[in-house]
Amino acid sequence: MARRQQAAASESLLGASDAPGPGGVLNRLMRPVDALGGAAVGVWLALADSVGFAAALLAMAVRPRTWRRTVFEQFMRQCYHGGVRAVPMIIILGVLAGAGLVAQALTLFRLAGQEGLAGQFLALVLFREITPVLIGLLLVGRTGAA
Repeated sequence: MARRQQAAASESLLGASDAPGPGGVLNRLMRPVDALGGAAVGVWLALADSVGFAAALLAMAVRPRTWRRTVFEQFMRQCYHGGVRAVPMIIILGVLAGAGLVAQALTLFRLAGQEGLAGQFLALVLFREITPVLIGLLLVGRTGAA
């Protein structure tokens, strides 16, 4: 419905006809801007809907009085098994993956004569890229196997 109102407003501002004259030329020139604005508004509305849904879901999830006793106990058990018990495995695999990446990166940077860039490279690749993916895969694998 908001999309129709937006289209009606843009037609009234730009002139609905493509006939020669000031209104038609302005309409043809403003079509790309109108399409871009419509797409941006559509994305914004979808994002607002998603955030509203997530907020409502979280508001209901944090009210334990709406849960049955067995649901709450099972939820806490899954959090413990999927999260807390996965920490040792995550630490071990993180250290192994990090050590392998550091060894390879330092060897390659020494060959190129760029040892000074090793710290920046490792911070970028290891902490920003590889670690979150590795932790996510481990948690998905552990919770999926349970």
